[in-house]
Order: sequence, then structure tokens, then C-alpha cells
Amino acid sequence: NAYEGHAERILKRFNIEHLFDRIFISYKCKLVKPDKEFYLHCVNSFGKKYDAVYMVDDTEKNLLTLSDIGITPIKYTGVESVTKALNGYFDYPL
Repeated sequence: NAYEGHAERILKRFNIEHLFDRIFISYKCKLVKPDKEFYLHCVNSFGKKYDAVYMVDDTEKNLLTLSDIGITPIKYTGVESVTKALNGYFDYPL
């Protein structure tokens, strides 16, 4: 969830926009986390069916209902926590 211009400034400051296939910002989508519609909007926008979808967030309330809609929640507490969590889902180490 971000107010207008905030996420864009961060993406530009760190020159990381090119690392993402799509970027979903709450004020542009007119939806906010943890509304399930926000997550479904993001996933459905790709127009494909995926074997797995993961959501990484540092706020517990944003992760609580994700498994209800087939998204695997991962609590961000640092790079190590995400790497460890994702390594449990893949046959090869990240």
C-alpha cells in the first residue's frame, strides 16, 4: 500500500523498476492489502495459470488470508528469511 508517488520515487531512486514484470501500487489499482481482491487482481493480470504464487510482505495482516486464495505467504524479516522460505519450495538452492 502506498500513497501517490511514494513507490515511484523508491523505484527510481534505486533504479530497480526494470527488475519487475509488473508493478502494482495500491492507489493506482484502487485496492489495498489485505483485500483479497488486490491479490487476485495482481495474479489475474498476467492472464495465466501458475503452479505456485508467493507473496512476501513484512506485515502479518497482509499475509493472513492468502492461503485461502491459493497464494503462499512468506513473512519478510530479512533477505535470509525469504531465501530460507523459498528454498523449501524449490529443488535447487537460491
